[in-house]
Order: sequence, then C-alpha cells, then structure tokens
Amino acid sequence: MNFEYIDTPEALTDYCARIATADALAIDTEFVRTRTLVPQLGLIQVYDGEHLGLIDPVALDDLSAFNEILVNPSIIKVLHSCSEDLDALWFNLKVIPAPLFDSQFAANLLDMGQTLGYANLVEQMLNVHVDKGESRTDWIARPLSVEQLKYAAADVFYLLPVYRQLAAQIQEIGQTEWV
Repeated sequence: MNFEYIDTPEALTDYCARIATADALAIDTEFVRTRTLVPQLGLIQVYDGEHLGLIDPVALDDLSAFNEILVNPSIIKVLHSCSEDLDALWFNLKVIPAPLFDSQFAANLLDMGQTLGYANLVEQMLNVHVDKGESRTDWIARPLSVEQLKYAAADVFYLLPVYRQLAAQIQEIGQTEWV
C-alpha cells in the first residue's frame, strides 16, 4: 500500500485538492493522551480509495485546508469507533467531521457485535489480518518509523472497502438514516 507523508503546507493544499471531490473518506487519528487533559494529535490518516495521506499535525501549524474537507457536506467521513477521534479532532482542530459514518456502529446494527474492533471487522469482512503492533506508540515523537507509518496507513486503507460493504448492507435493511 502506497501512502504520502504530508508535512508541508504545500503538500497539504495539494492533497486536499485531490481528495475534495471524493464521495467518502476513510479517516483515523493517532494521538497521545497520557499525562494530558486533552489528546495531543500526532497523525491524521485519510484515504479516498486512490490517495492515502498521512497528515502530520505536529509539523503543520495550519490545517484549515483539511478542516474544510472535514466539514464538506458532500463527503461522507468514515471512521471506526470514532468517539476518541472526534475528541482529538475537536480539541486540536476545533472541528467535528460531518456527515459521519461510524463503521463500528454500523456493524452493531448488522448484529456483528456491539464493540467489534477494527482489526476484527477487517478480518471478518475482507479476510485480511491487520497488525495492531504499533497501537501504543508515541505518535508525537519524530521521526515516525516506517513501521509506524505502515501501521497508520493500514488503519484507513481497509476502512473504505469495509464502509462500502457495510453501507450496502445497511441500505438493504433500511437503516441508512440511523447510521
């Protein structure tokens, strides 16, 4: 899986222009919450099915171009078990993504389990094993390792195809508005 590391204003502007017409974006965040009252955002992963970007909020002072994407009403933002991601985005960027599709909530509506984790959902739906070995890493420390970046990229790479399947199943049972 190929990804682009975005740590300059020019790269962010270019990336946001490329994903601005997507119908849906898989989004995840990596953050550190130890010894802080609010989560410190360390990385934002975004995938539109073609362009996988790893946005570095530690290196970038201005993320307003990405904020516009997060609130674009024509792009569905897909997250998994999104409450902590929403906290991280709100406290760091002062924005809540909308419209929103939570794949864990959708899986629950489909009786796949109330608290189905991302790795288990991907394995169940796509028959792909996702390594969660970097989940407890320090996402603020730089430079991030290749292993950390690959781990972070996988968190959105599989989320988009999972979303497409879940959305179709949710539509079949007439629960689209619930999600």
